[in-house]
Amino acid sequence: MEWRIAKGLVPYEEAVALMEGWAAAIHLEATPELVWLLEHPPLYTAGTSAKPGDLLLPDRFPVHQTGRGGQYTYHGPGQRVAYVMLDLRKRGQDVRRFVRDLEEWIIRTLARFNVKGERREGRVGIWVAQDGREDKIAAIGVRVRRWVTYHGIAVNVDPDLSHFAGIVPCGIQGHNLGVTSLARLGYIISMAEFDMALRAAFDEVFERDLPHAAQ
Repeated sequence: MEWRIAKGLVPYEEAVALMEGWAAAIHLEATPELVWLLEHPPLYTAGTSAKPGDLLLPDRFPVHQTGRGGQYTYHGPGQRVAYVMLDLRKRGQDVRRFVRDLEEWIIRTLARFNVKGERREGRVGIWVAQDGREDKIAAIGVRVRRWVTYHGIAVNVDPDLSHFAGIVPCGIQGHNLGVTSLARLGYIISMAEFDMALRAAFDEVFERDLPHAAQ
């Protein structure tokens, strides 16, 4: 397993190209699995389930069509994106479990900062309930090709939440539904601190999937 933390903001096209190439190499067993932590410049992405009407301000930021699952989402500075390239041939070949593990990874990471992240039936991602509201703090969108995963998760550490106004984020609609961040919840955390928590929680959740974990 290799971990990388990108310096600066990574253009979306560059990230997709690296992920696709790395995933192909994993399939050929020519490179190790990878978790890549990064931030993007402000942009919107449209997943395979995106509805045209959910793009409210098409000229605000660049819009990228992408092969991951899900609808429209926003990426930008202050949001920790983790692209996860794993070989599911070594991990049970269970895509549903992989998505469940991504959710658990986020929940355990947030718990390290005393934030209770929760799943919601019928709604992808991780949510925080507070003051009669349910706000999304993390998005999940993945693609699996030849049993190798790529794309991954995006957790709102301290992004500009007003940038979500250009879309209906992940199809979220309702007077008591929205988006939030650790900073909005009152937790001022550096990206380095958050990365350390991600790394520790990842080992708890995903290392058990490897063959040696059962020995």
